[in-house]
Amino acid sequence: MYEKFYIDRDIVWNALYFYGTKALLEELNRFCLNSWEAMDLPENIDFLKEVQRRFNMNFSL
Repeated sequence: MYEKFYIDRDIVWNALYFYGTKALLEELNRFCLNSWEAMDLPENIDFLKEVQRRFNMNFSL
C-alpha cells in the first residue's frame, strides 16, 4: 500500500510502531500486523475498516 502513495516504508514503520497510539498498536497486534514482515503483505481490508471505524477516518473503502 505504501508504494501506491510513494511513502517511504521506514516512515510508515516509524509512524505505526513507534508513534502509534495504544489503540492502534492493539489493532496491529489483533490483526497480526505488528512485524516488519507485515509491511510486505497485501492490504488488510479488515484492518483498514476497523481503523476507519475506530478512529473515525474515511479511507473510501
